[in-house]
Parts: sequence; structure tokens; C-alpha cells
Amino acid sequence: MRVRFSLILLVAAALQAQTPCADLTSLRIADLILEEANTQPAKAPFPEHCLVHGIIEKRTGVDGRTYGMRFELRLPANWQGRFLFQGGGGMDGIVRPAYGPASGADPTPGLARGFAVVSTDAGHSGAPNDPSFSRDQQARIDNAYRSIDRVTAVAKLLIASYYGRPASRSYFDGCSNGGRQGLIAMQRLPLLFDGIVSGAPAFRVTHAAIDSAWATIHLMKIAPKDESGKPILSKAFADADLKLVAQAVLEQCDALDGTK
Repeated sequence: MRVRFSLILLVAAALQAQTPCADLTSLRIADLILEEANTQPAKAPFPEHCLVHGIIEKRTGVDGRTYGMRFELRLPANWQGRFLFQGGGGMDGIVRPAYGPASGADPTPGLARGFAVVSTDAGHSGAPNDPSFSRDQQARIDNAYRSIDRVTAVAKLLIASYYGRPASRSYFDGCSNGGRQGLIAMQRLPLLFDGIVSGAPAFRVTHAAIDSAWATIHLMKIAPKDESGKPILSKAFADADLKLVAQAVLEQCDALDGTK
């Protein structure tokens, strides 16, 4: 609530004048520490941009570790008026470079397309496969969905402060855990984004892990063996088998959207 209240107080001033990149760190917002803001020169395929690092709600958890929603925001000189939240992966824990996913037929990252892009560690630091942060209940909540709300709010304020106007459109793009975040944003935070790309959403992970192990065991039983007698898992199904399944799926589902 304190972060959101600060945004309301500052948004009017942010829309009146542009704030130079280096001066963004002088903004005073409750529960926000802006660690650095500096201009990055153009380097293919990315344009010149303002790079911002910060942390929201820095605190000490019940396990004695330091927590907080770290983020990276990149603000391109050739801004097209759009904002992109770059979803995480694994169990997060690291701030990935906020270049923007390259999805679909066009491999060009969001930053190169003129999007302002933000990424976050989702509220904790650690390896993407390290679940130890879950001992802290607030860290679990931040990782589940709250970091999306808080980081988006701060990013939108910084965008308005830097450019002197708010983003005209806001989007989310993520895969795996990022896909899960996208589904959560649709349900819990439906007003944050104008559009969401949710790829391969990783939800009910415990069930999925058990299912994966079960499938591997049974596929190993039918897989052909190499010269040493070890199963070749990748050849458990022949190409003809895979084509048969793919064609059956197309026949059942392809025309459901009205176009075959």
C-alpha cells in the first residue's frame, strides 16, 4: 500500500517533465531503493537506453536472509510508448537482463523493438532451482504473484518519470514459470496488462514432476536399446508414431477456432 500511495502522489509530477536517466535515483518512493541508473550506448541489436536497477521492500526474512523484489528496467531512446514485463523462469531468484523475450516468428527482442522492459527476481535471491526461500512466507507470496504487481507499479512510474508520459500499452510475456505468472496476472491482476503471452505455464509442478517420472519409466520400457543395452529414450516413439498422433490432434482440434 505504501508503494502504491507514493505512486499516486508522484504520478502528476512525473507526467509534467522528463527526468534524465541519472536523476531517476533521486526519486523518493516508500519501500523503493534505486541502486543505479545510467545510460547504455547502442549495441546491436539494442538501441541506446537507460538501465535502472532497484529493489522494492528490502527486508530481513524469518530465516535471517535478505529479501526484496529486485528488478532491472531498460528504457530505450527509441521508445514506442509500450511497456513489457519479462516473465521469469524456474523458481526465479535471479534478475535476468531485461531485453524482452523474442517470441513468435520475429526473433527481435522487445527492447530492440522499442519496448521499455522490466524483469525481476520475484522477491528472493538464489539459484533458479533453489526452493529454500519458501521457508519465508512473505517470499512465497511475492514469488507466487505479488512481485508482478509491485514491480509493474514501480516500472510504470519510472517510465512516466523518464519519458514524461505513461505507457500507452502494457504487456506481459513469459514461458514456464513466466507462463504461470502470466496466468496468475490474468486472474489476480486483470487491469495491469493489455495483453499477456503465457507459454508452457508451469503450474501444479509437484504433479507434473511425478507425471514426468512416471512417463519416463514407461517410455524406457518400450524404447529401443543401443549396443550396450541402454534404452534410447528419444526413440521410444518412431517418427511414424509421432506423425500419427499429431495428425489425430489436428483432426480433432484444428478447426475449433473456426479456421482449419
